[in-house]
Amino acid sequence: MAFSITMLAWGVIEYWDVYRTSGELEAAIDSLKWGTDYLLKAHVAPNVLYGQVGEATADHRYWGRPEDMSSNNRPAYKIDRFKPGSDLAAETAAAMAATSLAIRRKENGVATRYVRRLITHAKDLFNFASTYKKLYHISIPNANYTSKGLLYLHEWSPLRYAANTAFICLMAADAGIDPTINAAWGRRQIHYMLGDTGRSYVVGFGSRYPLRPHHRASSCPPRPQTCNWSHKESDNPNHFILNGALVGGPDYND
Repeated sequence: MAFSITMLAWGVIEYWDVYRTSGELEAAIDSLKWGTDYLLKAHVAPNVLYGQVGEATADHRYWGRPEDMSSNNRPAYKIDRFKPGSDLAAETAAAMAATSLAIRRKENGVATRYVRRLITHAKDLFNFASTYKKLYHISIPNANYTSKGLLYLHEWSPLRYAANTAFICLMAADAGIDPTINAAWGRRQIHYMLGDTGRSYVVGFGSRYPLRPHHRASSCPPRPQTCNWSHKESDNPNHFILNGALVGGPDYND
């Protein structure tokens, strides 16, 4: 989540005029604040950050609206100075710092109270990451391509890794780092997702896009109708179109 917020904030800062002229700047800033509001709540002390709420197996046994979930099995996991996680703390610091820059630009350079709060938390988290060093998770192994050219780093939702790597390559191209190679590679990955191989993986985009993305709230019918596993297994399109969502993606055989 912190990585996603960092990448979105970075994109907003670097391509400000594109967001503004397309009319999406307000929505982008709102999305950033939605994420950093949560991260701020998770950072309860200078050297304490909650990194996960819930338990994967139990959570995946439930299909319904997230706000309707009533399970009591919602454990919370934290990192602290006894069990540190430098990568998680530092990435969360980056998310807050980058978001502060985006919001400050929107406010014409004024460091609002929210901006100052983000910077304070970012400094604390960076100090935490630097002082108590330990990895939060096992590194993702290097990586493969599908026959149609998708970067395939992991079987679970490969498109997210390819999309974020493409963004970094496009940023490198803009910075003058092997611009021809990096720009072409980034475009190939994004165009794959948008449908160059015959199928779009972005909901609502193109003529052949996913109609039943694996998404609880999208699949549930409007209230007061109930929602359960039958809606996940239904052959009908999801009740709500999740416009702009990038689905997890194909298997290694495209």
